[in-house]
Amino acid sequence: MCQTVSRSSMGSIALPKQQTGASMMQYLFYLLVLVSFITVAIKLIPVYIEDSSVSGSLESLSKKENFADMTNKEIQSSLDSLLTINNIRSLPPEAIKIERKDDTTTVIIDYEVRKNIVANIDAVLSFHHQQESKKK
Repeated sequence: MCQTVSRSSMGSIALPKQQTGASMMQYLFYLLVLVSFITVAIKLIPVYIEDSSVSGSLESLSKKENFADMTNKEIQSSLDSLLTINNIRSLPPEAIKIERKDDTTTVIIDYEVRKNIVANIDAVLSFHHQQESKKK
């Protein structure tokens, strides 16, 4: 299978008769893996972008001067309006919890998003955000 080519100063080097590269099956496999990664990215990246907006809304709510003095209903209403402005409509109301301890107000957003990838394969993404504010 290999020919021997003589070189006077270097000795002999074995060379294959013909070069071989990746077969068609290997190229198809590489293409399948690439398409799979692109599909997953296309499905999951918007969920992470939406979560970033949820986090930003919660952060902007906590920066309000009277945040710690607001009632639970006012906090819920302000957060709902911020989420609507950011076009977040998929966050369930039960995902938002408001806790008060002593002089600290804590807003917790804890939710999961289930995204269908292909056929019966789903991805479940869990998100947790928390903001605290103390009364002044």
